[in-house]
Amino acid sequence: MVEDGHKQEVHLTIGRLLRGESGGSSRDEALFTITEHLNRGAMLITDRAERRALAEMNLTVGRRAKAAIAYQTAADYLRAGIALLGDALDASWADDYALCYGLHAELCECAFLTGDLAEAEALFGTAIARAHAPADQAHLHDMRMVLYTTAGKYRETLDAGWTALALFGLEAPTGAGGRAARMEAELARAQATLAERTPEALLDAPGLVDPERRLEMKILIDMSLAGYFVDPVQFALAVARAVNISLEHGHMDLSAYAYMLYGLVLQASGKLREAHRFGELGLALCARWNSPRVEAKVLCSAASTLMTLFEPLRASLPRAARGMKLALESGDTLSFSYCAYMKLFNKAAAGEELRALRAGLTEVRARLVSLKNAPGIEVVELGMQFAACLMGETRARTSLGDATFDEDALEARLEQADASFNAGWYYTLKVQLAVLYGDPRGALASAVRAEPFCTALAGCFFLTDLIFYASLARATLGADGADGADGADGAGGADAEALAQGRAQLAAWTESCPESFLHKKLLVDAALARASGDPIAAMGLLDQAIEAARRHGFVHHQAFASEMLAELHLAEGRPHAASLHLSEAHGAYLRWGATAKAEHLAETYAEIFVPWPGMQRPGGSAEASPALPSSTVTTTTGDTKSSALDMVALLRAAQAIASEIVLEKVLDRIMRLVVENAGAQRGFLFLPREGKLMTSTSMTVQPDTVTVGPPVPLEETRDVAHTVVHYVERTRDPVVLADAHRDTRFAGDPYILARRPRSLLCLALTHQGKLTGVLYLEHNDAADAFTPARLEICHVLCSQAAIAVENALLVARVQASTTALQRLNGELEAQIALRTEELRETNDHLTRELGERARAEIERARLQEEVIQVQHERLSEMSTPLIPITDRIMVMPLIGTMDAARVNQVLETALEGAQSRAASVVIIDITGVRRVDSHVASSLIKTAAALRLLGAQVVLTGMRPEVAHTIVSLNIDLKGIVTVGTLQSGILHALRHSGEAGRIRSALA
Repeated sequence: MVEDGHKQEVHLTIGRLLRGESGGSSRDEALFTITEHLNRGAMLITDRAERRALAEMNLTVGRRAKAAIAYQTAADYLRAGIALLGDALDASWADDYALCYGLHAELCECAFLTGDLAEAEALFGTAIARAHAPADQAHLHDMRMVLYTTAGKYRETLDAGWTALALFGLEAPTGAGGRAARMEAELARAQATLAERTPEALLDAPGLVDPERRLEMKILIDMSLAGYFVDPVQFALAVARAVNISLEHGHMDLSAYAYMLYGLVLQASGKLREAHRFGELGLALCARWNSPRVEAKVLCSAASTLMTLFEPLRASLPRAARGMKLALESGDTLSFSYCAYMKLFNKAAAGEELRALRAGLTEVRARLVSLKNAPGIEVVELGMQFAACLMGETRARTSLGDATFDEDALEARLEQADASFNAGWYYTLKVQLAVLYGDPRGALASAVRAEPFCTALAGCFFLTDLIFYASLARATLGADGADGADGADGAGGADAEALAQGRAQLAAWTESCPESFLHKKLLVDAALARASGDPIAAMGLLDQAIEAARRHGFVHHQAFASEMLAELHLAEGRPHAASLHLSEAHGAYLRWGATAKAEHLAETYAEIFVPWPGMQRPGGSAEASPALPSSTVTTTTGDTKSSALDMVALLRAAQAIASEIVLEKVLDRIMRLVVENAGAQRGFLFLPREGKLMTSTSMTVQPDTVTVGPPVPLEETRDVAHTVVHYVERTRDPVVLADAHRDTRFAGDPYILARRPRSLLCLALTHQGKLTGVLYLEHNDAADAFTPARLEICHVLCSQAAIAVENALLVARVQASTTALQRLNGELEAQIALRTEELRETNDHLTRELGERARAEIERARLQEEVIQVQHERLSEMSTPLIPITDRIMVMPLIGTMDAARVNQVLETALEGAQSRAASVVIIDITGVRRVDSHVASSLIKTAAALRLLGAQVVLTGMRPEVAHTIVSLNIDLKGIVTVGTLQSGILHALRHSGEAGRIRSALA
């Protein structure tokens, strides 16, 4: 055991030994160990060089710990490094600037990331005062901007940003007018450049390498975040300048985010589609950079209206979730906060089940508390209180206040200049609550209070909800019905104009994304039609709105539309229809989790609201309303007998099931009606196929989806309790489990052991004693969810479902037989047609082949003729060659037998050659001629005469004795022809005759 007094010495000795053994290059684990030992003995180190070396080791391991997201550990090492410099700290700033700057800059960031904002602020002040490199000062100012933004000090963020930019020669504009002028100039510059380049063409821009420009880009981006909340002009100015840097100097990773923000600037000016293109450009560019920090920012923007005005709202949720993950991993606390905001706003707008919404926000709030992000905590708490309000846990139906949340104090804080964003979110929630609880004038009063903050809400999806609910309130009151609303304009004309603008925006958004906006547009149009005295049109629009909201999963809007339709039927004197739609609205509100709103609905329409059996009516009565006739349907469920059922709703449901004959539609309709009326969260329908149960249909409530086919064997379906299904299949008895994992009969089921479901219901579908299917339902949030009353409802619906399934299967079999017969007839006709076509093609092929053969034969003969002709021409050329000796002397050697054709060729060749070359002597050498007859001799005489006419002398050489004898015996006159014995002598004669001999001798001399 080492005594306390010697521990420092022991640690120091161990650290020095380990450092010596490592040789100065240690792995991360070893380096952390060495540094830890040396730090514990640092008080005993007196050598300044050793203390400096240890400070440098602390900087190294501090940076590595920060990279591993161990911010508190990193901060401890960095503080130890600064402490080691001790009294020499001032000198070290001068002599060892890089070490001192690195320790302070890293500690500033780690203190901020661990939530110690006071220490971070003090360190920033020290480091900025000591830093002498402009880039270092700018980097510190930029980190300080992030600190201010996190704390909600947006004005201080902008001031720090301009201070940093001034280091690069970019002075802050003076006053609001100067900022506006600078913004317009930067935007004009960007637009001029982009006029010649499409967003898609920017993908291949070069990289930005200038370090000062890169740092300026980061400062501008961080400034834009603060400007977004408090100063739209400075937001647009910072974004436009960042875009201009990217366009003029090249891209870096932050360019992707700059283009996303530029899209928001365009969106604010009404250029929605162009804005969306820049959003797509930002996503495409981001994919080219391996930068999780920037990707988190880009994904945050991708969850904004930049993309959600063109894509289904729920598509943004995975992006926001991934952005939160990347932001945490890269230490970007601001991007984590903003991604969390977008996820909250979009989940709330999509109608997320309220308990799940609040549960998710609890974890986010804890993270923001650790970061001391007060504005972010407030944003999340507002979302949690909104859920609590609709669940009946606040002081009043439209109040967000409770024992832990002071709404009055909140409203006072929202009057501050830097609270625009949170104020807009708060008043949007108040508008929605007022509309839900039938207070359109109160909704307009809150909308008027939200209006000044709308510019700070650009990009947030809840801004579209603010416009939707405000338009709905104005439409409910009629175009001029808002006069005199407390806090509202008090001017009907202004409200009419605002309603027209709201409807125009909803129409534009519906065109770009009908999945998210069609039902909202229909709701506003329906409210306006009702206020205008056209209930029939309003009913039709509301029916469409209910279907559109249901199809795209907006359960809260489906509930509200059903409530509106019920009110309309009641006003028109149709209490039966009103009661039906009230029941649908009530069920949808419950699926949303808005239990307080569901109770309010039941209380407001107590005279006509008929609950499902077992549901308590206001005042404790469970009896049917006298306004609606009721009947009693009795069935057996074990030993339990049923109570009175709402025959109106049940008959409507049964008719809906019976109206379908296509199996897929029957299964879809059955699942929707049974799951909704039983109050289940998920369900499966199994149908027997070839002796086995097969999963044919499944449904979930969140999200509201039904999946039909293809059939999967029960054994391969993992999300159900197989033993329960097989039990019902075997016994035909229903199974109702109040708390499944506590029921000893099925407690050993692997699914129940692993998933621990709560309420479970499984029923057999039978028709004429035959099993036609097994229905399996679950509710995992509550025990005893399937009450006896709901069980009876399911029995009635399942009876009709069994018949409908059997009929649909029969129709399917008939259709299959008809289709098979049609297919066989079609196949036979096709085979006949195919055989006919094959014979025709064979005949055509033979015809084509014979024609091709004839053409080939003709072509062969033509080619043969051409070959012969070419060969003849070549032989002719070879048999009568004309060889130039000089420019004016030519020799034609003749070899072989001379026939008439060849003699004529000799004549033509000699004449053409003599004329073309202007020859004065043509030597005809007959040394190689085998025989000379009278015809050959006379032809030679004609050739000589013709050449003389052209001015050429003919010299005959190579006269053999037998040829001379023949010429003499034939008495042929060779007058005019010079005869020489040999070709050589003939050439000499020609040279002398033509005068070429002297010229040749002169050339040789």
